[in-house]
This record gives sequence, C-alpha cells and structure tokens, in this order.
Amino acid sequence: MLLVVMVLLAIVVGVVNGQDEGEEGELAGVGVELTMEEKAWIKEHPVIKVGAAPDWPPFLFFDQRGEVVGVAEDYMNLLEKNTGLKFEQVLYNTWAEVLAAAQKRDIDVIATINENARRSRYLYFTESYFTVEVAIIGTSEMREDLSLEDLDGLRVAVVEGSAVSDYLEDRYPELNLIGVMDDKSGLEGVAFHKYDVFLGDLASSSYYIEELALPKLRVVGRTPLEYKIRVGSRRDWHILNVILNRGLKAITPEERASIERKWINLQVGGVYIWPQLLLIIVCVIVGLVVIVVSVLVWNRMLRQKVSARTEELRKELEQHKRTEIALRESEEHFRRYFELGIVGMAMTDEQGRFMEVNDELCRMLGYDAEQLKQTSWVSITFPDDLPDSMESFRGLLKGDRDGFTVDKRYVHRDGGMLYAITSVRALRRTDGSVSQMVALIQDITERKRTEIRQKTMMQELDHRVKNNLAEVLALAEHTLNRSTSLAGFRDSFLGRVRAMAKTHEALAASKWEGVDLHKLVNLVLGAHCRHGADRIMIEGEHLVLPSRTCSPLCMTLNELSANAAKYGALSNDEGKIHLNWELVGEEELKVKWRESGGPEVKQPTRVGLGTKLMRGLIEYELQGSLELTYPAEGLVCEIEIKLAHDYLTSKHD
Repeated sequence: MLLVVMVLLAIVVGVVNGQDEGEEGELAGVGVELTMEEKAWIKEHPVIKVGAAPDWPPFLFFDQRGEVVGVAEDYMNLLEKNTGLKFEQVLYNTWAEVLAAAQKRDIDVIATINENARRSRYLYFTESYFTVEVAIIGTSEMREDLSLEDLDGLRVAVVEGSAVSDYLEDRYPELNLIGVMDDKSGLEGVAFHKYDVFLGDLASSSYYIEELALPKLRVVGRTPLEYKIRVGSRRDWHILNVILNRGLKAITPEERASIERKWINLQVGGVYIWPQLLLIIVCVIVGLVVIVVSVLVWNRMLRQKVSARTEELRKELEQHKRTEIALRESEEHFRRYFELGIVGMAMTDEQGRFMEVNDELCRMLGYDAEQLKQTSWVSITFPDDLPDSMESFRGLLKGDRDGFTVDKRYVHRDGGMLYAITSVRALRRTDGSVSQMVALIQDITERKRTEIRQKTMMQELDHRVKNNLAEVLALAEHTLNRSTSLAGFRDSFLGRVRAMAKTHEALAASKWEGVDLHKLVNLVLGAHCRHGADRIMIEGEHLVLPSRTCSPLCMTLNELSANAAKYGALSNDEGKIHLNWELVGEEELKVKWRESGGPEVKQPTRVGLGTKLMRGLIEYELQGSLELTYPAEGLVCEIEIKLAHDYLTSKHD
C-alpha cells in the first residue's frame, strides 16, 4: 500500500513539472507595428536603463541562483520581444534609492510602480498590467476586522517611499508611520513585536510569511488600497511611454494567465495556496488514510513499547526544561553584557544590515538605535576603507574564515571620522551558511590622533631646525655684507635672531599648534608698547596663526618695527603706528602697517636688506604679496598671505 502512495506522489510531481514546462513554453512574444518615428527613436536609444530593488517577491526578486526573476521580469522580457527595446537592469539596495535615481534620470524605466501625484511629476505611467490588494498584517492575537481608522495609536510599518506610504502620509497624517527598507523587514518587525502591524500587498506578504516561517502572522484587516502595477518611464521621453503601452497591449491573455499561474498563488479566505499543492495535499491525505489503517493494525503490539518510551520522554522533557532554563539565564546574561558593554557591539544579518546595536556603539557613531537598524555597516564605513572590508566580509560568507579583525574608519553622523579596531565573528547554520555576525568595535580615534600629532611634530621639528639654521646663516651673511661697523652688525643680527627665538619659544609653548596673532605682535612690539602704548594702535580679531605662518610674519613685523625705531614713526616723540588685520574667508589674511607723525618719508634710492628679507619671507616662503608705499606722512606696508595650514592646525584634525 505504501508503494502505491509513493507511485501516486511521483505521478503528481511529474504533472507539476510538466505544467511548469508548459507555462514556460507559452511565453511567446507577439510583435507590434511601430511608426517610423518610433523605430528611429529606438535606434537612437539602443539601451534603456531599468532601475530595480529586487526584494519584492513574487514580482521582482533574486532566486537561489542569484538571478533576478518574478512577474515584472517576465513582463519586461515580453515587452523587449514585442517592441525591439533593449533593457539593461540597474540594481539598487532599496526602493527609496530607485525613486531617487528616477528623479535624477540616472535610470529610464521602473518596471514595478504604482501611480500617484508625487511620482507623476517625473514619470509617465503605462496601463496597469497587474493588480493586487493591500492588506493589514498583524499577529494571531489581534482581531481580524481592522480598518485604516483603527490603526491610530499603533506602530504602523510601511515600506519607505512606497505608494502606500505616500497615500497614508497624505490621507492619515495622524498615524504613527514607521518607514522600513522592504516587506521582509516590516513582517519580521511585526513578528518580533517591534511594530504592531504592517501594510503590504497580499502576494508579497504571503510569500515572506511562508519563506521566513512566521506562523504567528495573518491578515487582520482589509484596505481600499490596491497596487495597480505599471511600468513608469521618464517624463521627458513621452514616445517611450507610447511604445511601452503598445508592447503591453500586444501581450496575449494566454501569456498573462501563464505568468500569473507561474508566480502568483490563489487567494482563499486570506490564505494563499498553489493549485499544484492542493493536488499534492489530496494525494497525501489518501496516503495518510492508508498509513493510519496500518498503524491501527500494529497498535496492540506497540503498546508496551509506547509505555516504556513515554517514561523515557518524560525524563527527556525534564532535562529539556532544565536546559531551557539554563539557556534562558545564559541569554539574559549575554543581553546584559551586550547592553552594558564598554565597547561598541552589533549583530548583523548575512547582508551586513544591523539587527541589534548597543548604546555604546550609538554614542560612538552619533546615531540612535532605530536609525542604525535601518542601515548597514557598508553605509557608515569610510569610502577608502570599504574595499578591504568588503574583501574580508566576502571571505566570511564563503567560509574561508570564521572571523577577522581590521583597523578601519567609520563616518560619524556629523560627518567626522572615527578610527576603530573592528572584530567580526560569524554565527553559522548547520549547513555552514552565515546566519548572523557579531561585531566588536573599539574606538581608537584619540590614539590615532596622538600618533599623527607625534609624527607631524617630529617632521615639523626636523623642518624647523633645518630652516632656522639656514635662516640664521643667511641672516648672518647678508647682515655682515650690508653692515658698515661691528656694532651695526651686532644690533641688526641680534634683533633678527631674537625675533626668530621669540617665535620659536611661543610655538613650543603651544606644542607647535599655532600662536595667537595678538601675542605674536606683542612679542615683536613689546618694548615699544611698554614705553609708548598710546603711540601704537593695534586692531584685529584674536586669530591663531598656523605654525608655518608665525615665523615669517614675526620676522617681517620685526623688520618694520626696527625700521620705524631708526628712521620712521618711533624715531621721534610724536610718531604713531597703526597696525590692523582682517581674515577674508577662512584662509586669506590681510595685514596693514601704517606710520604717521614721524620724519618726512622719501622713496628710497636702493632696496635695503630689510626689504629684501621681508619680500623673501612673504612672497616666497608664504606665497603672498607685500606692497610698500612711501607717502610723506609715513611708511605704509600692506601684506596679503594664505595661511599655511598643516594637519595639526586644520579644523578637520
């Protein structure tokens, strides 16, 4: 009798396979007559980019071989055959990304879209080629007659950017809508009580409930909404919309029925089943009847064995309960460690999307937990570090390794950079595939910054020592060549060396991170300010100069003050100096030195050492400009320089 049942099942399987093959054979395209203008347009546009986020079964999704399949894919194949258009798929991670690409015209066509006013601003729509009802999905504990008005106060999950989301935002603004990445995320969230209900189409919801084994979920309410699935095309190509409509009209009723039988389950009282499955169930029931009869025959002989086995099962059940209690305690211990961890911790799925994150990781990255759960580690990884991370991640998925540890950078929510040591371990199913991944993220930003500062300071110190020695030698040589006496050489040379020394001392005190311009001016003009503060007027905002700018500007001001003391405004008792500066933009500094009340000024007949020195410092070392004018009332010097920022003084350090 059992042999008969097995034969019947084999026949049924053969029938089902035969039907599938027949359905594949029915998908034969019928060509359409195109106008000359339409043919010319197709020739000018040999490839039409079709945007898709293949995570909407049975309409568009990846099969077990990683190929894009579904209702929409079959319709697009027929459109391609009927019209002569050539489609090229452009894949995105989320539906919101597909809509954004359509608005920017990075893609030309969307194969599965519902028409609404918002999308009509940038898309044309074909006639609907498929209609499916939108239902309210909840848990088995909920009543089954909910309406949209009953959802007030509940956590309502909808796919972000979908037509359902747009409709509810416009018509029911009081609802607590929570945008999710796809139907799968919404249904899982309801199953684990993260959301109260999910609004989605019946076909996709049925598919995911079966695939993900979520028996607690069911249809708890109906809505007036329907997905009238159309093909959307870019608004500036009206002729493409005309061609697509013609191609859809050319698809025969037999072809449409074949696609529906292939992908869409029949609806029976809110539950979906396949016709072939119904036939199998009937055969299985017949087989079960035969098996029950056989069991009754053997029942008397097995009673004693059942009694003994029952006692064994009782003992096993007690052991199972003890194990379950220990497992629950272990899980609670892990949960406390996870939440109170002193390093960032996260659990992700096999695609890298965050499932659980602790408070420390949220603090490190500047996001809250819900925001992180709507993204993945790929989107927060610094772009330059992404290739190495992806290579390690792929090795984990292939089974080449069980974990890896890398130093990498993450992008903080405010745009800053976070350095971290990231350790990742895979949790695998019995077949070896990855079910989840656990990541530990340790913040080492301060350590990295310290290392960079130390390296930069050593380079800066080496650079300063070499430059200072070269400058001292050059100053000694030029001052000696221009001096007429030993006393003159001493005064000029020592004054310039003191200016360099004061700058070096100020920079060392600030750990080579820059000096306030007011402090730098006081270092140069300190003696004059003490004995005649009313004769020197200083105006300008407090501004920290980068270390590479300090020494050249300090020596330039020293030359100007020395010249003023010998020949200019500070050489008598009435002269005055007006020094002011301003910052233009973020990096351009303008400094103006103006003398008045001193001896009458005349245009010099030759260029002195001081002038050459200032021009060399400003124009060559700082790549700026220095202009000297000689009005009779007093010397005027105008300086413009670009602040020579280094890493430590940059605002992005």
